[in-house]
Amino acid sequence: MTRALIALLALALLGGCASALAAATEPEAPRFFWGLWHGLIAPISLIASIWVEEIAMYAVPNAGPLYDLGFLLGVLAWGGAGGSLR
Repeated sequence: MTRALIALLALALLGGCASALAAATEPEAPRFFWGLWHGLIAPISLIASIWVEEIAMYAVPNAGPLYDLGFLLGVLAWGGAGGSLR
């Protein structure tokens, strides 16, 4: 019962983001390597965005899944997966 409830909650959370997965219509939309760069500088961008309104951590619109993959890999480079290595 608990597993089914967790699976249902996960599907509901993922379904709430479904409209954001549409591919960008702009040909110069950021792709994988920009996502990787933005992920690498994400902590710095977060701190800078407190004082400068034009700075954002995540590019919108972007190229979709490839940008997201790059962003995730960039953020994980800060040590996000380090706990699994132990």
